[in-house]
Amino acid sequence: MRVMLLGEAPNCEVVARRPHLVLLPDDSGERHSANRLLEHTGYSREEYLRVFCDRRNLLRDLPPRAGRGRAFPRKLAEQAAYDLTVELSGRMSLGGNWPVVWPFYGPQPARLDLVVVLGSRVASAFKWHTGFLGKQVRKPQPLQSLYMGTDGTHWFSAALVPHPSGLCQWWNSADNRKMAKRFFEELKR
Repeated sequence: MRVMLLGEAPNCEVVARRPHLVLLPDDSGERHSANRLLEHTGYSREEYLRVFCDRRNLLRDLPPRAGRGRAFPRKLAEQAAYDLTVELSGRMSLGGNWPVVWPFYGPQPARLDLVVVLGSRVASAFKWHTGFLGKQVRKPQPLQSLYMGTDGTHWFSAALVPHPSGLCQWWNSADNRKMAKRFFEELKR
C-alpha cells in the first residue's frame, strides 16, 4: 500500500528549513512525533519509510508557541488543505483502470492509496465524508477511513490518526494502542 503521512507543522526550526526530515524518525532518543509514531506503528525504520512513501506537513512554517503546544493558523491551514486536496485528487488509486488527469506541469508523482492524517487540527482544515461524495462528518473517529476534500470537486481517501505529539491523551489507553497497531499492520500489506 502507498501511503502519505500528513502532519501538522514542522517540529522545530531545523526541520522547517529541511523538508526531507519531515516526520522522519531518527536515533536521537528524543520523543518527537516521528519517533513516537514509529513506536506506535510497531514498524522497523525501514518499514516506516517504505509504507509512508510520502511524508509532509500541512503547514510549511513553525507556528508560534501557545500554551503547552503551538498555535494553529486556521486560515493558512484551510488554504493549504485546499491546495493539497487539488493535488491529491489526481494521485489517488481508485481501483481498476480509471483515467486520472494530472492537473499540473511535469511528471505525475506516484499514486497513493491512502493519506494518514495526524491529528484533529489537520483534519479540521478539510471536510470529511462517509462514502465517496457521501454524507459530511463533523467529527471523524480515530482510524476510520473516510473521504476528505475542501470542496465538491476534489477528493481523496484518508484516515485520521490521533496526533503522536505526546499531548494527545488517546494514546494513553492500551486498547487504543492495540487498535492502532492493527490499523498500521493493515497498511503494510
